[in-house]
Amino acid sequence: METLYIVIGAFSSIFIFLLGYSVNGVLNGKKRLDYLESYLEDTETTIIKLDRDINQRVDRELEDTHQTFRDVETDLRGQLKSRMDKLTNQIIKKIPPTNDTIIKEIQKMRDDFFALRQNF
Repeated sequence: METLYIVIGAFSSIFIFLLGYSVNGVLNGKKRLDYLESYLEDTETTIIKLDRDINQRVDRELEDTHQTFRDVETDLRGQLKSRMDKLTNQIIKKIPPTNDTIIKEIQKMRDDFFALRQNF
């Protein structure tokens, strides 16, 4: 009978040891689970913040690029207008004068010639 008590004691000791080890594992698992949940929340918060920062930066860069394009477009339009005015003036200078203008110039030269002739 003593051996029965020894065997029952040994099994109960092993059972209690395993039960305690299981409880310890469950508690450590719970702590680890809590830590992982906290880490996940922190990571999600960081991802949301980074996503917002990246979107703001992209929006800012896009706005700056758009403004630069508008400035370049305005500058190019000004340069094109200036160049167009210069070319228009060159073309106008190359167009021969109209008949009325030529007649006025000839009339003036004739009058100058008569005035010069009378002075001699």
